[in-house]
Amino acid sequence: MNDDHNPYQSPHVASSAGLVVPRFSLPVMILWLVIVAVNLPLPISLGWILTEEHGRVAMFTTMFCILCVGWFLCYRRPRLAHRLITGGIIVACFQLFPIPLFIIGIGAQILVFALGLGKPPDHPESMHRISSELEGVVFTVFVAAMLCAFAYVVGSNSSWIFPERWFQSEEQEQKTA
Repeated sequence: MNDDHNPYQSPHVASSAGLVVPRFSLPVMILWLVIVAVNLPLPISLGWILTEEHGRVAMFTTMFCILCVGWFLCYRRPRLAHRLITGGIIVACFQLFPIPLFIIGIGAQILVFALGLGKPPDHPESMHRISSELEGVVFTVFVAAMLCAFAYVVGSNSSWIFPERWFQSEEQEQKTA
């Protein structure tokens, strides 16, 4: 490892050396929180019906982890965050027309049963419920991944909603100024 990059350099020294330094942007962090909150009502209500006991705890814990991963992306990958936030606005509109969200939820439930984590629907004791922690995590991660993928695709084609400068590092902002 013979590069001149020193991970212990101050951000000022690192940016003057030509390295891209992520920048903390409070509006972007707040936007991600708002987008996550706006996209939660229908998934939480449907998830509440499909889960019980430990599955619910896992569902809410995983949602918090997804919020934190989004904040990390806002800091480290601002362009990716820009696309997710922009697309998240469009995905939030599907709260009013929830057919795609129903399909994603059913797909997540089928995935949990296909992985052998829950009791299949034809099992006599099955109530079509997700009851263990692992089932709740897999269910929530699948739903979140599908919604984020959809938001990314939509956000890649509609980046005109929020200014691109909110998501640039300081060095990129100085180059465009």
